[in-house]
Parts: sequence; C-alpha cells; structure tokens
Amino acid sequence: MGIPPLISHGFGNGTYDGSIALVVTYGYTPFVAAPEEVPVPGRPFAPGHIFAPADLQFLRDCAALALPDTCDIQTSQNQQDGSGGYAEVWSTSYQNVACRISPSGTNGSIAVTERMIANRRSGVTDWLLTLPFDQPITEAMRFIYLGRTYEVIFVHRPQSFDTVRRCLVRRF
Repeated sequence: MGIPPLISHGFGNGTYDGSIALVVTYGYTPFVAAPEEVPVPGRPFAPGHIFAPADLQFLRDCAALALPDTCDIQTSQNQQDGSGGYAEVWSTSYQNVACRISPSGTNGSIAVTERMIANRRSGVTDWLLTLPFDQPITEAMRFIYLGRTYEVIFVHRPQSFDTVRRCLVRRF
C-alpha cells in the first residue's frame, strides 16, 4: 500500500476532492490521515490561503498529539532586597503546559559546550522546546521540566500556518 501523494491545497480549482490521504510531517515522523479524516470534499478554501481554517485546526490538533509531556513556564520580577538593590524573583505564569523537549544537536545528538560558572567549568546543553502554537513565551522566561530549569534563549517567531511554537532553550 505505500504513502499516498501530498494534498496540494489551494491549487487547481481551490477545492479538495477527497481522493487522497493527507501526509503530515511533524518533526521527523510522517504520519498519514485517512481520507475520511481530512477536509470535506468540495469545500472551497479562503482566497489567498493554502489551508482552509478547519484544515489548519486539524493540523494543529494532530501536532498537539505529539506533545506528550508538561512543563511550567515562569516569568521574573524584580523585588527590592531591603539593601537598596533588587533581587530577581521567579513565579509560575503557566502550569502544566503541553510540551516536548528534544536535543538541539544534529541527528538528535545532545550539543554540550563548556562555560565558566563561578570559576568552574560547567557543561551547558541546548535543547529544542516544542509548545502548542498559541502558547505565550518570550526570551525573558524560563521553564521547569522534570524538576530541571531551562532558560529560553530564542523563540522562533510565529509564521503563517504554524502548528507549534518552537524555542531554543539552555540547561546549565
């Protein structure tokens, strides 16, 4: 049986005829949705869009199935320390957020670098955090995953048709 061809939304007459299955590539794992699980045949697409809104929601729902873990996202605030200065205090802004964390190195390897922290060499690892597409997160935040703290280094900016939000994070 083999993998059917990819649907070309928005091309030709702008409708999906229901004759082929949708191949979705999420991360490195392609999976196939049967024709009965994809767009309604004959439904027109919005002008200038590759996907109809319901189709994009379907892809986002599929992507959410690939977020098996949860994390807590924290933000910091400066609080007076009583000596004329400020201390950074972290508080949880979002609890039990669906996520997936994976190595950021090539071919799934863990990229480790060394950094001087408190006059000692310490290993620093970079990871790729995947969150739901509409989860608020910035580089000023950090998150807790399995009791370990990770700093958000870079947030991939939203694009058209995003199904997830990805961040480069660092564990010290």
